[in-house]
Amino acid sequence: MRTITRDGILKQARPLIIAGPCAIESRAQIRHLAKELTDMGIKILRCQLWKPRTDRDSFQGVGLAGLKWLKEIKKEFGILIATEIVDKDHLKHLNGTTDILWVGARNMQNYELLKALGKDKRPVILKRGLIATIDEWLKAAKYIGLGKVILCERGIRTGADAMRFTLDLNGALVAKYDHSMPVIIDPSHTAGRSDMVPYLAYAGIAAGADGIVVEVHHEPHKALCDASQQITPVVFQEIISKVNAIYKLRHQKEFTINHFGAPSKKTKSAQPKTLLFLAVTNRVGILKDILTVFSDFDLNLSKLESQSTKTKEWDYSFEIEVESASNESRLTAALKILRKLCLVTKILKES
Repeated sequence: MRTITRDGILKQARPLIIAGPCAIESRAQIRHLAKELTDMGIKILRCQLWKPRTDRDSFQGVGLAGLKWLKEIKKEFGILIATEIVDKDHLKHLNGTTDILWVGARNMQNYELLKALGKDKRPVILKRGLIATIDEWLKAAKYIGLGKVILCERGIRTGADAMRFTLDLNGALVAKYDHSMPVIIDPSHTAGRSDMVPYLAYAGIAAGADGIVVEVHHEPHKALCDASQQITPVVFQEIISKVNAIYKLRHQKEFTINHFGAPSKKTKSAQPKTLLFLAVTNRVGILKDILTVFSDFDLNLSKLESQSTKTKEWDYSFEIEVESASNESRLTAALKILRKLCLVTKILKES
């Protein structure tokens, strides 16, 4: 099996969209979903053989018995397989089948597992621990190798209890922009309820996440684990459409900004500027009144110079540079008011 790199995955899928059930339950279930999701254009299938659970008596996954099913769907549909690994001894069994390894939130600080993954060439999705700081998350990633890791924000425990966890978009953006790491969002585990999954997915992509991983089940009410948060393929199709639209909008050049600690790029501004000359009599509050006019019409000033005069016609004059074309409606409207406040109002030049 050819090993795909993390950067190779990120270049192929923008945004990165991963989907599949919370856990593999049967051959028929995972094959059914693999077909539906590949028909939607999904390139990476979430395929969890093991499920670490708080409740000992809950469904823990099919384990290695499901490996043959993954081999079948990989061969039939040509989809990439992402599998959570909970024990370093499982690594050898996943060779030749699993393309992307996965560390769940409860194993984020399982350092022996992380060390073992560091020796494997495959990319790794590393979920953030339930109460882990950004620093702890990144240090866990270093055990694996930063160049192989895709970070996954899946919600953390906070004082808020409206949903299962709190989606920490602040932390996700710090990891992405301050530390140059790819970050995806897991809205399913954050919400714990299916009706909120779409909106958290949209919020994550709009904020700057590189992608999403969503739990999809063709019969969520029959799911053996996390039934309340899994969505149907029909709902997921709508999510894909809107996520792609939001991602496209976010990457239009006119909306590009420098984030956090990223070095700013000096570019020549295309914003036209108009230089004005205003002359006034001396009274308390005249400058405040003038500046209020510009503020009311949302006009930014890039220059303001004042000087006194010895003429009898006025007491003070101002040269004000406005970031606007001289014929722009906002500036035209502002000048009508300024002419009532000032003795002289002139447009000196436009640049």
